[in-house]
Amino acid sequence: MQAEAIHGYLDEEGADMLYFMEWARDAEQKRAERLESLVKPERFSDLWVKRELLRSGAVRHFMKKDPTTGEMVEDDGTKGAHNDVYEFDRGKLVVLLKGWAKFKNPKAVESFDFAVEKFADYISGRFVMKVGRTRHFIVKFGVERRYVPRDMMAAAFDPVGYPQINGPKRIEKLEREVLRANAYIGNEEKHSIVAPCVLSEIERFLGNPLGFKPAVSGEFMLRDDSAKTGKTISDVAEIDSNIPKFSDRSAYIAFNKEARRCGIDKLEDALRPFFDSLVRLGLHDVVQRFASTKLGKKLLGEKRANAGYKRHTTLIYEEAEKIIKRLTAKYKDHSFLAAEQTTYGYDPRVSAEEWGKIAEGNEEAVSCFEHDFTRVMRDMPDYIRAIFDDPKIAHEFCYMAMEHWHQSPDYPVDQTDTVMSLTMVKLLLKAAYYFYILDSKTPYTPQRSTKFSDEEGLKRFFEKFKEEDLLEMSKRMNLMLRLHDQCAKQGKRPKFQRFEKTSTKMQERLDYNGGDKKILGPMPISELMTKNKKLLKDYRGISEQLLVYFYQLYKMFKQTGYILDQRPDNVAEGVFIFGDWALQAENIQIVIFEDKDGNAYPKVVNIDPEDHFRKLPKETDKKDPREGLGTSGLSVADLIAEASAHRSIGFAIDNVADNMGIPGDKTDWPPERLLVQAALDVTRTGVSNIRTSVDDASHAARGEFRSRIGEVLGFLGAVLQSPRQKI
Repeated sequence: MQAEAIHGYLDEEGADMLYFMEWARDAEQKRAERLESLVKPERFSDLWVKRELLRSGAVRHFMKKDPTTGEMVEDDGTKGAHNDVYEFDRGKLVVLLKGWAKFKNPKAVESFDFAVEKFADYISGRFVMKVGRTRHFIVKFGVERRYVPRDMMAAAFDPVGYPQINGPKRIEKLEREVLRANAYIGNEEKHSIVAPCVLSEIERFLGNPLGFKPAVSGEFMLRDDSAKTGKTISDVAEIDSNIPKFSDRSAYIAFNKEARRCGIDKLEDALRPFFDSLVRLGLHDVVQRFASTKLGKKLLGEKRANAGYKRHTTLIYEEAEKIIKRLTAKYKDHSFLAAEQTTYGYDPRVSAEEWGKIAEGNEEAVSCFEHDFTRVMRDMPDYIRAIFDDPKIAHEFCYMAMEHWHQSPDYPVDQTDTVMSLTMVKLLLKAAYYFYILDSKTPYTPQRSTKFSDEEGLKRFFEKFKEEDLLEMSKRMNLMLRLHDQCAKQGKRPKFQRFEKTSTKMQERLDYNGGDKKILGPMPISELMTKNKKLLKDYRGISEQLLVYFYQLYKMFKQTGYILDQRPDNVAEGVFIFGDWALQAENIQIVIFEDKDGNAYPKVVNIDPEDHFRKLPKETDKKDPREGLGTSGLSVADLIAEASAHRSIGFAIDNVADNMGIPGDKTDWPPERLLVQAALDVTRTGVSNIRTSVDDASHAARGEFRSRIGEVLGFLGAVLQSPRQKI
């Protein structure tokens, strides 16, 4: 009230000056509070707990035994492109929890040791921790792993609708995609996709160690560290931008139940031609068969000769329909996903000491910029110069301007979704330039956020400026900051660093299934066609679950246009040349468990059902403004989705039929019918399939046979072929 009264006695210029002085005090206080929360975080706050888990070694990178030295080393195979992946070390977690329990309950006379041991078993046996990378993105070039600056990836892929910075935009996109997949291959009513929040579980346990009971699920799908509030399923879930969002979790469950019904009648037109044909005649099929010949083995190697699925099903549509109806009913309650829960906040891998050094360096950098800024302001109009004559206003303005400058730009998404477009040309040029930078080890200068008037804290300043003064001031600020960047790169000026925020996901382990004992696995689906082929006979549930899994994802594609990125090991070869979208995937894992009665059973799990690609709608009004060329998988996702889905369904249903002793109606066809059907297949689908397959393969052919261009195009495929971790 007092400030409002003072404003009433001042003219407009005086009131503005008072506002800016108050703004500077508020900005300084907020910076001090932020630094305090990072350097001396409140005990048992989210950041403090995550940092202590990492510092103590209670969470650590997955380890494996080095075959040469016999020593335990970090397992690179568990490191994802976007995340650092950690497992809980039970022994160190017990030590940490005992100390915390004593601190929280200093007057307790009971021993908490047994309760701590039990709680540590629960946490370490159920969860892994994934912390989003803030600096680099792991790209796999053949067997080589390269670390690409995340700002570089963002500059290339954010403008085409494929965000790369682990900020709110990307995290919410991934949460939407997880919930879309869960609607089709999960069971939200009986196996909630939202896992209990590990941080909340620790908090509840420490409050009552002897009376703790694990939560069934978490409240928030995405939680903010600072507020301990977040977004629920109904806040995030979105099947399609053209479909209204769910009013609550019950509405989402109702959709999930309907999506898990068989519904094959509506897919008959899409599936009947596949099952009723005698042969497949696409280029993928020709290459698959060639790989099995003597010449193919010589050129492509034994590994490729034994990989993939080469036969065509002997089942006709009516036989397949009966099997699919039976198994979708049998596994209607089965979830193919691991529950997860995500929090968002400052990077817990950065220690208090490191945050302190970053803050000190930033103050020095801002002081240098402020010196330049105040000199340049001298010849600006009086009404601007008067504002920045106050040293506190100038300092806080410069600090906020530098923070804005160093943020990753908010790239607008180009709505073009065709390969033959200016957008694709820009993407190719960026890829070529970035590949040159990586290959030559040239220092990379990130793109900067140059529109200062977009920064919420600076808007009031720029609203006061006349348009010509605003343009002139923005131009001068950008020039000064670019010069500062160059000097900092040469070590002539202090470097400004971002206060990085990122995601921390707690996800169920692959080898966790409600306490049942793991006896084999996890193993990727590709091993079912090589060294672990026998498991398809020993555990019939594997092929049954795979059939339901592939069928449900195919249904999702036909109903929504979205397909799940199955993360094949090598996109260029595996998908475009051999057509194996899912059969060579690393994120489809199989685990064999044993229940309390000693009965063994399999479980098929998708590690991370994220990064969806979409057959983009042709109608302009139905396009999602958040999606572009990247969302469509560079406009080839829809070209390979149908044939690859058929191949995956064929692989699974043939194994199911073999286990059931169903030979397939085609095995009883007389020779004359076989000849007629083969002729019809060639006439009706052969030319079309081969032409489509050649179009698909041409995207990879240039990369396979022209090495340098191939490497550049391979960089574009980096997001598609990023390694996924096994957990």
